[in-house]
Amino acid sequence: MANRLTVSIGGQTFHLVADESVEYMSQIAHAADEKVAEACRLAGGNTFAAGVLAVLNIADDAVKSAAELEKLRARCAALEQQTPPDSKELDELRARYDALEQAMLAAQEKLDALTAETENLRAENERLSAENAQLRQRRRKKK
Repeated sequence: MANRLTVSIGGQTFHLVADESVEYMSQIAHAADEKVAEACRLAGGNTFAAGVLAVLNIADDAVKSAAELEKLRARCAALEQQTPPDSKELDELRARYDALEQAMLAAQEKLDALTAETENLRAENERLSAENAQLRQRRRKKK
């Protein structure tokens, strides 16, 4: 259900409609208002320049946050590699691996059988097509 909120950003009124909570929309609007106010001070009152500066500042924050998130993910992955899984978890993973390997082998056998059947059907089709062509030719000769 869409939530509605009226906010003021940079002295302008905006009517927001979003699936996010009103609290979240208010938090985002407040952060945007702060960025626009900071940009207005730097841009000397030029609203277009202030808008561009605000967008650049928000983009800068987003790129830095994404880079930090990637560093944290890499650190987590490194820590996970350093921490050996417990033996129960390892046994479960091995069992899943074995089951998947068996399923893969069964699927490969089915694929091989279907491939062979396809080749047999293709050969049969070619034989029947040739036979059909011969029958058509004989029929034409009789007419």
